[in-house]
Amino acid sequence: MKILYATMPFDGHFNPLTGVAMHLKAAGHDVSLVRRRAELRREVETNSDIPHFPFQRAIEVNQQNIGELFPERARLHGRR
Repeated sequence: MKILYATMPFDGHFNPLTGVAMHLKAAGHDVSLVRRRAELRREVETNSDIPHFPFQRAIEVNQQNIGELFPERARLHGRR
């Protein structure tokens, strides 16, 4: 089976998937990841031998810049 993981570029979203991806690859599946940050590409490919495909025209949203890109988040409180 071919599996492509694509997720928000937050460590808490991405990191848990790496273990699942490695398990599926070990089980014989064709696993790849879509991710923006180049430094994570090197880490993933080096540590897991899982191919990585970078976004081509996506805006980098991460835990460091989300407040700057979406300032309206500061007005949100709790669940609705």
